[in-house]
Amino acid sequence: MSSSVIKQAPKTTISIITEHSPDPYHDIDEHTGYPLRCWSVSLRDARPGFEAVGTTLPYVRKVIFDLHETFDNPHRCISRPPFLVREKGWGEFTMKITIVWMDDALEPEVITHDLSFQNNGRYIMQKIVTFDRQRPSKMFMDLLNSRPSISSKTVPPPSRSATAGKANRTRKSLPRKAPPCPAPSSHPIHSRYSPDDVFDTDGEELSDIIGESDSESSMPLNYSTG
Repeated sequence: MSSSVIKQAPKTTISIITEHSPDPYHDIDEHTGYPLRCWSVSLRDARPGFEAVGTTLPYVRKVIFDLHETFDNPHRCISRPPFLVREKGWGEFTMKITIVWMDDALEPEVITHDLSFQNNGRYIMQKIVTFDRQRPSKMFMDLLNSRPSISSKTVPPPSRSATAGKANRTRKSLPRKAPPCPAPSSHPIHSRYSPDDVFDTDGEELSDIIGESDSESSMPLNYSTG
C-alpha cells in the first residue's frame, strides 16, 4: 500500500511593529490645534528561530509604504533593510504596505495597516504569508530558510578573571535612549527625513503581546492634514 506525502506550502510570518510617542518638542498642528506624535512602522520576521535575521528579511526585495496623501512624498519605497518608515503627525489613518519578494514570479503581498495612537505606545500585528499559488524558486527558498551561522567571531570571549566576570555581572547598564523624533520643520506635521532614508532599529526583542489596533479613533478626524 503506497502512501503519499503531502507537502506543505512554504510560508513566513511578518510582524508589523508600530511605535508612537508624544513629540519631544511639544509641537501642535497649526491647522487643528492637536498635539503632534512621533510614530514609526517597521517589518520583521516573526518566525521562531529567525530572530537573528528578523530585521534584514533577506527574501524581501523592497517594501512600499503608502501613507496618507497629506504627507510629503506619501509613496515611500524602502529597498534595503531595515524596512521602516518614520514620521510625525497628529492623526490616525490606514496605510497600505506592499511587500515585493526577491522572486519576481511571486505576487507582492499587500497589507492594510491601521496607524493607531490608542495602544500604549507600541503594538504588533502579524501577517502569515503562504506561497501556495505559485512555486517559489530555489533561490527564494534558500533565502527564506537562511539562518546566520554562529562562528567564533560572533561568540563573546570569556572574561579574563573571575573578578572581572563578577564585575561585569554586577555592573548596571545605563538605560538606552529612544530613537530621536524628527526635528521640527517649517511645516511641523511632516518629517525632515526623505523617503529613501533608512533608520537603525534599537535591537530590542519583540514583545510577546500581540495587539490589534483600534478601528475607531478618539479624534474627530481620521488622518494627518497638511
